[in-house]
Amino acid sequence: MSISEIYSSIRKICDKVDYDNNANCFNKASGQLDYILTNDLDLSKKFSESFVPAFEREIIRTKKSLDDAQRFKQFSSLLKNLTDISFTNKAMNNINMAIISTPMEEDNLLFHCFSQRSTLHSNQDDYESSLKDLDHALGIRLSYTLVERKVDILNRLNRSSEAYRMVADIIDENEKILTSDKLKQYKKLKKQLRKFKSPHEIDNGQQSSMVKCLDVKIDQRVRIKKIQCDRYDFQTNTDIAANTEILSEQPMVISFTADFLHDYCHNCRKKVTNTFWPCFYCTEVVFCTKKCAEQALQAFHQHECGLLTTMRDKLGNQSITVYRDFIQLPHLNLALHRDELQTFSLQSCLEQLAQQTTQGLDISKANQWFFISQRELYQRIVRRKPWRRSVELCNAIILFMIYCYKMNIDIQQFEQKELIEIIEHFAISIVRTQLNEYSWQQKEHQDRQQIASFQCLFGSHINHECDPNAEWTFDGQKFVVKTIKNIAANESITITYGVPKEYSLFKRQRYLQNLYIMCACSRCLEETRDSCFAIRCENCNGPIPFDMDEFLNDWCMICERRYESPSIMTLVQKQFQTLQRAIRLISSINNQKAWLGNIEELMGSLASYVYLESQLFICLVSKLCDRYIELEMWPQAIEWYQWFVNVAALHIAKNKENDIIYYYNLKKWSNAYLNYLEQNVQAGKTNITIDYLQTAIYLFAEQRKILESLRQMNRFEVIDSIQLKNMTRSLAQDLQCKDYRLKLVCMEICKAKEDTLANGDEIVKDLSVEKIEFDKLKPDMYNYAHELSASISLEKRIEKDKHIPNSYHCHLIHIIGSYHYRMLFFVTNDDIDSERRYKLVKMDFTDSTIFGPNAINLLHSNLIRSQQLTHIGWFSDHFRWEEKIQCFNNRWTFCDKIFIAKCKPNSIRAIYQFVPFKIESNVRHLYFSVRATAEQLVEQSNDGFYGMLALIEHVDGTDEIIRLKFRYESESWSLRVEDYRSTKTIKSVTIMLACYGYSGIASFTDVRLTSESAGLDPLFSAYDICSWCSFQPNDHQVKEIESIIEY
Repeated sequence: MSISEIYSSIRKICDKVDYDNNANCFNKASGQLDYILTNDLDLSKKFSESFVPAFEREIIRTKKSLDDAQRFKQFSSLLKNLTDISFTNKAMNNINMAIISTPMEEDNLLFHCFSQRSTLHSNQDDYESSLKDLDHALGIRLSYTLVERKVDILNRLNRSSEAYRMVADIIDENEKILTSDKLKQYKKLKKQLRKFKSPHEIDNGQQSSMVKCLDVKIDQRVRIKKIQCDRYDFQTNTDIAANTEILSEQPMVISFTADFLHDYCHNCRKKVTNTFWPCFYCTEVVFCTKKCAEQALQAFHQHECGLLTTMRDKLGNQSITVYRDFIQLPHLNLALHRDELQTFSLQSCLEQLAQQTTQGLDISKANQWFFISQRELYQRIVRRKPWRRSVELCNAIILFMIYCYKMNIDIQQFEQKELIEIIEHFAISIVRTQLNEYSWQQKEHQDRQQIASFQCLFGSHINHECDPNAEWTFDGQKFVVKTIKNIAANESITITYGVPKEYSLFKRQRYLQNLYIMCACSRCLEETRDSCFAIRCENCNGPIPFDMDEFLNDWCMICERRYESPSIMTLVQKQFQTLQRAIRLISSINNQKAWLGNIEELMGSLASYVYLESQLFICLVSKLCDRYIELEMWPQAIEWYQWFVNVAALHIAKNKENDIIYYYNLKKWSNAYLNYLEQNVQAGKTNITIDYLQTAIYLFAEQRKILESLRQMNRFEVIDSIQLKNMTRSLAQDLQCKDYRLKLVCMEICKAKEDTLANGDEIVKDLSVEKIEFDKLKPDMYNYAHELSASISLEKRIEKDKHIPNSYHCHLIHIIGSYHYRMLFFVTNDDIDSERRYKLVKMDFTDSTIFGPNAINLLHSNLIRSQQLTHIGWFSDHFRWEEKIQCFNNRWTFCDKIFIAKCKPNSIRAIYQFVPFKIESNVRHLYFSVRATAEQLVEQSNDGFYGMLALIEHVDGTDEIIRLKFRYESESWSLRVEDYRSTKTIKSVTIMLACYGYSGIASFTDVRLTSESAGLDPLFSAYDICSWCSFQPNDHQVKEIESIIEY
């Protein structure tokens, strides 16, 4: 078996257990592993019979080849004499491959390859690179010709003293073994250089050395403290000025991406493009010098040599980081690390570092600290979201096999309990590496390319903020954190995790949720309060931003706890939307007072669940109060106002525009209070509580305060000076009028009580100086139960316009939104469950099976336009796709339709097709197939995608997403297939062909969807299992649906 076949077999086992998880109730990965090792996989037998031979074949495949080396060298020799720059580059690439492919025992060939590459550098006037290759060649054997060439280059670079010293050293070291003629030549050369000799020693040679100590420097004014959710927080002891370096450290582990494997030394990380020394045994990595290669081989590379490509291609780039982390541990003793974890603290590590008298941190101690700190990080993550993904399980098993093979460990020495713990630890490391690594990037032609990913002992624990006060840089050697603002004492030090500033709140939080964190910075909290719907956390009353269409979130921003009843969140938002609709339409309803009672009941129920400080809820209360005021229902208006002022007072405007809005709200409320007081006095109801008078005076005091603020406003900030002057004059007159009205009310109250005061001035004065403290009002109508009433009469379900599953992609939401009313009539007659939730399961599984020629394709090849959406086929967005017929000389097809898109890096190109199934067809199997090719497709984004997405909906409301992704490097037609099987009946599938984050041309063909339910009967039709309808909507239906969309 090959490694690919082994990987596929284990992946199928893990997938099966993952699919059966609900039945077996595996709450932890250890339970899944126990089940796999007990029932499905004999690890010891599999290792000895399949793994070891496969690994040995893979190592042989990556070994050096003399034939390849000689062929590459000949190609380079043919190309080097051509003048065109493209041929020169090809010559350089071929000689590089010759050096990489040359076996180390063929030192004569390697010598000539280095000499030839040095000549290529000299021809391009790159003398520094030429010197490095001459040093490589002279390190293999001494050659007078190369020494002369090196002397000539050093003279050109005005480094004659270095040339003289080099020749003198050669004579001293080789005097006894050189022939007399050669010795004379060297002495003559030395004599010629003597006149250029300088008394100053100059040495531009770059010596590399293996790091035995980790260089870590942290500002003494920084401390590390554990905060909520067991997260570490870097804080300041005293003030730190902007542009101060507070942290500098070398990364603990680093792994280069495939595009830069031969551009950097894998030991000391120096750039070695076209000047490298190859690995002694494999073609996968390079180093800056022979000495660096020897040190890396001894320290870590011997345990990975020959298998790095396999790990990167099959398990991802993170697997190399994880593997290097494990092989650098002195011993794999999980019991020891488990005990140390109980007492581990990064602050104690920081204190030990400060007490050290030696330069740097001992590398073995650093490795131990790093290992434990990363395990601690994972334990915090897994509390947030239990990990049970089959991908990581499969990768961990394979990585453990590689570790045992290269470290010469007998698997039979482990008991099953130990095996489970070790494999789980590999899986843990894969997860935390995905979530907690930095990306080293370089900018090239307006684009950013990722060179490598790395992790640090201390720097990997610095927290994120959307508006940070520090920034980090990495030059290949040091990870450095500098302040970009003045930071006060006891303030947290934060950086950004790469979230673009222009992202919306939901988009930022979705990005961060991939790292299992919620940002609660001032910017995110403010946007949550001001612009989005949020649920109130059951633990801390903090906000849980949520949108059932755009942001299915159940994490609190403050305490990061999960909401206990996620299904309620969708229902609460629907109730809230119904409430908004009802308040907006109440003015056109008869018997408004009765309906307002129902609205109050609903608001009382929602107050137990909605984040009360949300501006949406505050606006809702304000509109409700406005309606009470219009109906002159003063007691109800005042009762809700008291709640309003308690909550709204927390968000009194930070800018002048909001000051104006808040002022007019206060004006409205003070009028309501005065009207209520005057009506009571006129009706002879003078037994008014002191609270109402106190509230009225408080409102006037607030109005005066904001009026003064408006008078001091800069005229250029919001409105011009004339408008501002007129507005403040009008507001001042309004306040004087209200003061007079309030005095009259107080006088009437005093007369009714036979008060001895002649007027109301003294009462107003006493009341205005009396301290007013408002407690948060909790009216009896509030229902603080943990279940919503199911009998809300105003709840109306109008979600029937959401047929097309669209929340798995923001772009799809935008496209479908304008087309819903046309799609209603051919999608399906069945009601679609509006409470479905979408999740993106990242899968990269390929099946070797190919569609048979007789399989029934359930997809239509028509490409329809937006005005034809009642037809069946592919529909596109406003970016047009091209289609053409092309004939192929392949066994899989003769002629077929091709869909062509011009991909753009910052926008999505996509076409979609929706296939609903009849319930009675009981479809449980789907087979997807698509072929694609890319012409000069260039990756422009780290999260780019080029391929097919398929959203599968089941009749029980659950859904899954299948992902078929293509490699953009290939320009030949490639096939991706997926054999999907489910224990649940499938209701519908939506297929999307898309490219995003690339520039170039992407083409798709042979897009197929079939099912065992359809079979291979040529008389069978797709309409026998699908539920398309074909009638056009009439005018009344179109008008009805358009009104829903507007609504």
